[in-house]
Amino acid sequence: MSEIDKQPAVPPLPAKAKRFGVGFVRMVECCLLTGILLAILIYVVPRFCGSLTELLEEVPALTVVVMSASDVARNQWHVFVPLTGAIMAGMLVLPFVLPVRLTVLISTLLLIILAAAAVAVLLGIYLPLLSLSGGGLK
Repeated sequence: MSEIDKQPAVPPLPAKAKRFGVGFVRMVECCLLTGILLAILIYVVPRFCGSLTELLEEVPALTVVVMSASDVARNQWHVFVPLTGAIMAGMLVLPFVLPVRLTVLISTLLLIILAAAAVAVLLGIYLPLLSLSGGGLK
């Protein structure tokens, strides 16, 4: 075999590049999920809940919580923007400070929390629609 055949096709990445990659991928995931969640809270929920309170006598408790979270997200946006930026910067720096496995664990927990919040918001919108259609959770 010649010298060229023995070399790998793609050289392995240095450790720092792997660490940056882990932080960058998790940062992008968290940023997208946070953006979707805030867009739903700021734009969808107020339009939906305005007409919903007129149609229903009793609004489910989860919907009331989602409406309150929407009010906070709309009125206190100047708190959420720097907080989101700090979380994203932390996702980039974390792999350089902590071991990669711990970084992956922390960022995965953050993603789970954000996903659970998104599911709660969507359920808060869906439950009143279900009661309007005559169905309900049994």
